[in-house]
This record gives sequence, structure tokens and C-alpha cells, in this order.
Amino acid sequence: TAAIRKDPFSVLLFDEIEKAHPSFFDLLLQILSEGRLTDTRGKLTNFCSTIIIMTSNIGAQTLVSNPIGWLQGMNKEVVKEHFLSEVQKYFRPELFNRIDQVIPFAPLDSFTVRFVVEREIALLRKREGIQFRRINLSLGDEVLDFLAQKGYDGKYGARQLQRTIREELVVPLSRILNTEDYDDQLEVTATVEDGKIQIEAQSDPLGLELLLEEYAKISHADHASALRRQIEQMKEGHFYVRLLSELDILEAKKRKAKQRFWNNRQQSDRYTYYLETRQHVDELSWQIEELEMKLALSSLNAGPYEPGWTDELQDWENAFFGLKVEVYTRLFPKANSCQLAVYGSNPLPAVDFYVQLFRHKAFTFQAHSVWFRESFYNEEATEVEGSTVKKKKREAYIKQPWHPDISPVPLPEKPDDILWGVEFSLDGLCSYRFLKGEEGAQQWVGEGEMPAQYLVIVENEPFPTPPKLHRKDFYTKQTFRRLIDPVAVKDTVYKINREYNKTALLGLIMEKMEEIFRINLDLEIL
Repeated sequence: TAAIRKDPFSVLLFDEIEKAHPSFFDLLLQILSEGRLTDTRGKLTNFCSTIIIMTSNIGAQTLVSNPIGWLQGMNKEVVKEHFLSEVQKYFRPELFNRIDQVIPFAPLDSFTVRFVVEREIALLRKREGIQFRRINLSLGDEVLDFLAQKGYDGKYGARQLQRTIREELVVPLSRILNTEDYDDQLEVTATVEDGKIQIEAQSDPLGLELLLEEYAKISHADHASALRRQIEQMKEGHFYVRLLSELDILEAKKRKAKQRFWNNRQQSDRYTYYLETRQHVDELSWQIEELEMKLALSSLNAGPYEPGWTDELQDWENAFFGLKVEVYTRLFPKANSCQLAVYGSNPLPAVDFYVQLFRHKAFTFQAHSVWFRESFYNEEATEVEGSTVKKKKREAYIKQPWHPDISPVPLPEKPDDILWGVEFSLDGLCSYRFLKGEEGAQQWVGEGEMPAQYLVIVENEPFPTPPKLHRKDFYTKQTFRRLIDPVAVKDTVYKINREYNKTALLGLIMEKMEEIFRINLDLEIL
């Protein structure tokens, strides 16, 4: 009564009412006749707004024992009359007359039992050990018919069905699955033979390939998500924000100056470059979002999978790297120019290495060979400082233009001239950022030759040639960052210490340079 007093608009259920104590029906009569009930404490409870439902098995036993209970397609009117008669016999007339409606439930027919079996099988397929395992479970109609026939009991209805499914299907299936590897793709088939369910499980020979394909789809989807996060990180980074800020300033100048804005060529070019970069960022953002969505749906088996998407992902990653270079060079155009010099006795092996590197990276360059001529170096030169005239040695080197496409090696102007280096002036996308890590002393040892010591200098602006570079102590006091002999290379900056094939030296060094360049670029941009 406390629950009804708290919420009068309720549904009150009395289950299996035939098992209630006889005194309960006196209280029930009071509720049904007067719509209220007074408890032992004298509190009055109003049931006028309460719906009362009673369930019972009254008449079920006599229906089962009666031959009509086994008839297929039982007459519903007969069943209704049967239960109505049994309920009327059970309850006192004054109580029965206060019941609004008697709703009979006829015994389940074969169609309904089969539907219950299908429902139980659907629930079985959703179990964790089946739903999340790589299994194709095939159950023929004869299996479902067998479970429906064996699981139905005329007396207890479909209660026996769950036990039958568990004993005849679930337990044998579990034993078979426990003998198979969890990652195998299984084809499980259940049939009925000799009055029993027979279960066979076979490993799909293509299962491993399908598993690897699933892992590949998930991996590509994760990679696409990581790339999408990177470009979002770049858009929030100080480099891109600075570019947008400068673009806003140029936009304001354009609105103010109108046509005069375009008369300033340098200013209008910067405005055009920044607009193009912003458009590239927006396009790549949209592309990776679309690609990420397609790969994600595919990995969830909610959409198709096309192998060509991996190529699109790689193309996008390459385009994104180009975009980062573009953003960097838009703000720091000087990064596209670089001054690199190689000094040392017999510098040609190292010079040839760098010429190949420049060509591989499509860097354009101009080169000047540096020659030591003793008479020129020690020649007295007059130097005027204010009113004072001083004489001292020139201590300078002779520089000659060198064109590798015309002459494979630099040629001396005089026979006694000694080559002590080559100075390069380069242009190329982020050439300075890419080559900066090459700075330092190196030692190369050719087969059957004495060690050759070099010094590599990398600057963003032109620099004077170091003095006394033809002296041995100029190199011996340096700490060598790279040691190269005919079979091994060691580089303390790039963390390389391994044997190599002579033809693979350039690729080995460039691979590490690319890796470090990309890392440093990400640190700047992202």
C-alpha cells in the first residue's frame, strides 16, 4: 500500500495468484469493489487510479490433459471458453464479477516455437565468444526445426527450449571452438544426423590473409587519423598562425590601398603566395578527413575497402611534407639558399659525393675551386690604413669558377697550383635546413691511400675563406664527426656505425639526412 499511496497511477501485478492465501482474496475483493484498502494501521489507500493485473495457471493443466491441447491450429474460441470457465469456477462469484477481462494464452503453435528458436539463436550469435571471433556459423533449417521440436514441452511450453539449445548446441559448439586457435578464420557448420546435431569446424585457408587485410585496414585508418591530427596541429602552430596573421595584414592593406596595393610587386607576390598556401592547407585538410572517414568505415565493416586508398594516403603524406616545406619557405625564403664549402688536401672524393647529393636533390649550384699558389699566397701586398701604408703577405687563395658538367674535375691555372677545396653557392627548397647537419670535420680513407682530412662549412650567407687552410694543423686539431674507409662508415652526429657497399654510401647518408630534416622541420612547423 505504501507504493500506491506514493504513486497512485501505477500498474500492480499479482503473479500466479492461485498460490495466494485465501484471506488475500478478501482484501482483493475490497480493492476491486470499493477501490480502496485500509491496512492494519488504519491507513487508507486509494486504488482507483491503479491498473491491477493478475497472472495464473488456472485451467492450464486441464487444457494439457484434454485432447484439444494437442491439436494443431487449435480453435481460439474453444481455448477462450475453456479458460473463462476455469477462472469462473475458481473465484467466488462476487470476485469474478469484478474482473474486467480474462485474457487467455493458447499453447504455442509450431510457427511460434520456431520463431522463439530463431530468437535464441540470434542471441547466441551475439555472445562475445562468437560475435568478436572470426567465425562463420552456419545453421541449417533442419537444425532449427530439430531444436523447436525437441525443446518444446506441452506442459511447460518453451521453458525447456533454452535447456535444449544449451545441451544440444551451445555446449558441443564451445568444446569444438576451444580446440581451435583463437585467431583462425573458422567455418562452423551444424547439421542433424541420426537424431543428433553434428558440428564441424574447418579453418579457412584464406583466413590469415583476411586477418592481415583487417589489420592493414585498421593500421591505415590509424595512420590517416595521425596525419589528420598532424595537419590540425600545424594549423594551430605558431608558423601557420604567423602566416595567417601576415595575410590578414596584407588583406587590410589591400582594402585600404585598393588598386595601389598591386603596384608593389614584392607585396603583391607575398599576398598571392600566402593565399595559395592557405588554399593548399584547406584542400589537404579536407582530403585527409575524407580519406580517414572512408578507412574508418571500412575497418568497421561499415563500408567498402579499396586498395588504392593506401596509395592515396602515401600521396597525401608526400603532399603534406611539401606543404610543410612551403609554409616554412614562405616565412623564411632565405632557407632556400645555402653556402657549402669542402676544404682539405685531395678534396675530390668528398666534393664528388656532395655534387651527386646536390643533383639528387635537384639543387642548383655554382662552384668555385680554391687553389693554393705559394708565390701568390706569400706575395707582399700593400695595405693603406689612414695615412699609414703597411706591407704584409697576401695570405689569400686563388678561386676559379668550376662547372662539373663541362669539366669533371677542377683544372689548375698553373701546374704548381694545389687544390685545397671547392666552395658551393646553392639554391633549392630548404637547402640550408637540409645541409646544415653536414657541418664538421671528416676523414676519408681510400683503398691503399693515406687518410684525407676535410672540413665542411655550411652557412646561410656567404662567408670568407678560412685562413691557413693549407696547413696540416688546420685539420688535425678538429674532432672528426665522420670517418669513412673502404668498408665502413661512422658518423657521430647521425648515429651511423656500420659497413656499407661503396655504391650505397650516398643513399645511406641521404636517408639519415632526410630523416633528421623531417624531424627538425616538424619541430619548427608543428
